[in-house]
Amino acid sequence: MTRPDGRLLPPAGYYRTVEEWFSACQSNGNPTEGNKLDLFSEHDSQFSTPKGLDEAFTPREYHQRLHHSAFVAVIPGGRLWGPRGAVITPDNKLLWDVSLEFWGSSPEQHSVFQQAGLPPVEHCSETLGVLTYTASDSYFHWMLDVLPRIALLRKTGIAIDKFVFNTNYNPPPSFHTETLDMLGIPPGARLTIGTVNVHLQAKLLVSSLVGYHSNYPRWAVDFLRDAFSKYSGAGDANEYKRLYISREDANYRKITNEDQVMDLLGKYRFQKVVLSKLSVEQQIRIFSSAEIIIAPHGANLTNLVFCKRGTKVIEIFSPYYINTIYWIMSNHAGLDYYYFIGNKMQPSKSLFEYNKVREVSRAAQGIEVDIDRLRSMMKRTGMDI
Repeated sequence: MTRPDGRLLPPAGYYRTVEEWFSACQSNGNPTEGNKLDLFSEHDSQFSTPKGLDEAFTPREYHQRLHHSAFVAVIPGGRLWGPRGAVITPDNKLLWDVSLEFWGSSPEQHSVFQQAGLPPVEHCSETLGVLTYTASDSYFHWMLDVLPRIALLRKTGIAIDKFVFNTNYNPPPSFHTETLDMLGIPPGARLTIGTVNVHLQAKLLVSSLVGYHSNYPRWAVDFLRDAFSKYSGAGDANEYKRLYISREDANYRKITNEDQVMDLLGKYRFQKVVLSKLSVEQQIRIFSSAEIIIAPHGANLTNLVFCKRGTKVIEIFSPYYINTIYWIMSNHAGLDYYYFIGNKMQPSKSLFEYNKVREVSRAAQGIEVDIDRLRSMMKRTGMDI
């Protein structure tokens, strides 16, 4: 395991899943080497059909989902390496399913196997709850892929000294700090790894990932709604009933004729909001007070988890890219969901097939809204001027 210069060799292979590792512990006669605690069973979704203008055509991306089981692996003597927090077992193998780096990659492509050597191990006597994720700096993935795993770790009843997070920024994004403060996790109970080549050994509690295949489960949404409920519906947020969430400050996927859209929505007394200027608490208060929300697809809609049951949602898509994660979330949160597809419709391809359209990826295409069709959509939702 050790090179002549004292650096450790990369892991000697991998376990594709935590289940493979746990089975190996049992078969090798080392049942105390680790444990796997199953917390939520695999189950199918029962989602309501989304509502659009064309009842005879529903994009194929809107389909029922299989929600995978959720677990926590307890790994005494486990190791945590690198900026994304790869998990290495006591028998020196990568645990791939909780150490994913890139969507669609294979275990052999993991960056730990590209290292000539790993730095010396720093031994830690504390119990660490591992919440690292490849896209932690994204607001959506932080809220839906990182924070709900706190619920899994707490469900074990095992005392955790520090929760481990990762970021590419110093200091971390403000929404990291804001949400952890709001959840009551003090700075002393946080260990944030950045771009440094960290290599820790400790008792690790590692939860399963939440929505790697965009199959976000109800328990994750329920956790967020409950954990942040005390910030909902207070202050001056009651003035925000009809919201249009703009992406005017984004680098891509903007509404190309937003002035025309607002000319129409203004007649319905909609307010335009740019969320990047607001704190997380302000966003929660605004979304929790809304009666109807219209927005192009994007991370701003993460805040749908804070809406009241029955809130109407109209999500606007480019015809080249339809991603149904907010339909899934709306079902879990009991929202009344509608979809609206922009101009120049053509059949969309696989959800994550980022082929080029006019030299811009499908996911980044601007969206042109047909104003007459938007007016029809307003009637479809029962909105009056």
